[in-house]
Amino acid sequence: MKELLRTTDPVRLSWLTALLADQDIEAIVFDTHTSILEGSVSAIPRRIMVIDEDFSAACKLLMAAGEMADPDPQPDKLLGGQVRLRQPESGYRVAIDPVLLAAATPAVAGQVLDVGTGVGAAALCYA
Repeated sequence: MKELLRTTDPVRLSWLTALLADQDIEAIVFDTHTSILEGSVSAIPRRIMVIDEDFSAACKLLMAAGEMADPDPQPDKLLGGQVRLRQPESGYRVAIDPVLLAAATPAVAGQVLDVGTGVGAAALCYA
């Protein structure tokens, strides 16, 4: 089984399972009882799961309905496409800082130690 998505919205959950069922894709909702125990806080999302064989079709259906983001987004590009990074849509993301740092550091033959630079974009740009 593979997870399609998580939601704390019971209306969305009902809509998505009906959408999948309409295309003969059986969806199983995990964590229903756990999320009920926590009351109306909605801190524990419910997971919509499908069997492995239906995963691709289910993803396409939910993407077409605008309910799911593309699971394989195009990489971000630095230095005119010479450096490509796959980054999460939320949370820490590389900005222009490592590119400026790499450009401001003189290139010297030998070894370079890159410590504590997040995803390593500065080292990739420096190389």
